[in-house]
Amino acid sequence: MKKIFKNIFFFFAALALIDFSKVVIINSKSFASDSNRIDFNFGDSFIIEQNINNLKNRKTLYEESIIEKVRQGKSLDYNWGRYISVKDYFTEEYCQKIGEYTIVGYVAYPTWCNRDNGPFSIVRNSESAILIPLTIELKKGFKSNLIETLSEALLATKLGVIKGHNYSLADMAGSNFKYNQDQLLGLVNEGKSRMMIYKITDLGISRSSNNSKKYSSSSFDLAIDLMNKKNEVYGGVSFAQNNKNCKHHKKCLIDSIHLLEFRPTIYAPKLIFHQKWGYITSKSFPLHSLLEDYGSLKKIFLSRNYYLLIDISPSQRINLSGVEIRPIINE
Repeated sequence: MKKIFKNIFFFFAALALIDFSKVVIINSKSFASDSNRIDFNFGDSFIIEQNINNLKNRKTLYEESIIEKVRQGKSLDYNWGRYISVKDYFTEEYCQKIGEYTIVGYVAYPTWCNRDNGPFSIVRNSESAILIPLTIELKKGFKSNLIETLSEALLATKLGVIKGHNYSLADMAGSNFKYNQDQLLGLVNEGKSRMMIYKITDLGISRSSNNSKKYSSSSFDLAIDLMNKKNEVYGGVSFAQNNKNCKHHKKCLIDSIHLLEFRPTIYAPKLIFHQKWGYITSKSFPLHSLLEDYGSLKKIFLSRNYYLLIDISPSQRINLSGVEIRPIINE
């Protein structure tokens, strides 16, 4: 009999234990149902990573295929015009047409053809100084690829064309512009009278919203070599990122060679003497670059025109056989 009661006791004890475990399971289910459910789909991480890679690829494409090629001078062509002595320049047909002064309103402004008050009044050796027109422009293939890259690969939005190009980022950026992600790119025409604006979103280029700081826009030196009768480099000067120097020449002609930007206006700009650059006709630095970089705003010029002024003595000119240009990329 005792054995029977003992078995009955264990039987009910087992039932009680089973019922308790059910309560625990039910309570745990009830507790789980009270919380917010989180479903895991590990395929999402691939999508996120792919989006990050896409942004990185667009940023790399923009920086390396467009900006850095202009910054390093790899996308530029250099075209010489017919050289002429400074003294003959004033008798050319061009000067005969425009004269020494032009009237704007009631004010007379000197033109490039004004001997005494124009830009070439700085010439010291008027009988032997030489002028060479020089155009620096984007390569034709680069220009066509540039538009295609902007529209198709970068999905840039064309905002339109504005007059001139002297606008700050604050003037052009709308309320939806993200300073730490978006980029404005302006393409300035040959005459600098128009600028096409593109907006490229979500590049993550600029890390600062400070649009007043102007960044360095060139990473190459433009070396000007004067060649002697033996076809050797006689001397020269280099226009670098921050100054004019002679680090690529044994004989320094820093005071004899000037790069004066020519703009198709009816009157000549005033010359500015800069401590590092010497005589210049504008405040755009560096003088030989087609890129101006303001962080979230960059401007690329289709071309810029210059007068290369070589102000040398008669004895130096006799030994001169030619002029060469060497773009030197600073790695």
